[in-house]
Amino acid sequence: VDAAALAKLNSKTDGVIKLTAATSITGSATDVLAAFNAGSTAITGLSGDEAVTLTSPATAAQIIALESKTSGAIAATLSDTAANLLDIVETTNNLTLSVTDTTVKATDLLLLKAKTSGNVRIADNAVVEGTDTELIALVDGITGITNFTNATTSITGGSYTVDKINAVEAKLDTISWASSIK
Repeated sequence: VDAAALAKLNSKTDGVIKLTAATSITGSATDVLAAFNAGSTAITGLSGDEAVTLTSPATAAQIIALESKTSGAIAATLSDTAANLLDIVETTNNLTLSVTDTTVKATDLLLLKAKTSGNVRIADNAVVEGTDTELIALVDGITGITNFTNATTSITGGSYTVDKINAVEAKLDTISWASSIK
């Protein structure tokens, strides 16, 4: 079902639009949410298990709203802060997440990656911070987390020996992390 066409049709009639055998809905988050929120006096036939494909960028709030409307998989691209993106509940969606924070925790990146089969992209020139253990865990779970080319790493959480710092640096070197520890 094309959500924009459905919205246009809905605006032209006072009658009920009856959908049969709808298995998916495609469009902007605004149009898809409008279809789900139209109510039974305007649109019937959306069962709540339709797959959703968003054709324009969405916000975390819109994805969360869609999660409450359908049990079907949601495919979308969105940019938001790590805190907002972490509020997404479902883990079966194909979301491409862009983290807009200039400083992001290594643990948050791993949590975000666990929420999607899509990629998680950090902001250009971002600082990725965490303890030595968290940064090493990030490198071990790096698949699907992208844009480390100009990232900087910040080891937090206490004082570290040269050996610990070298261990983190060596791990970062295994993925061609073009950055330095600060």
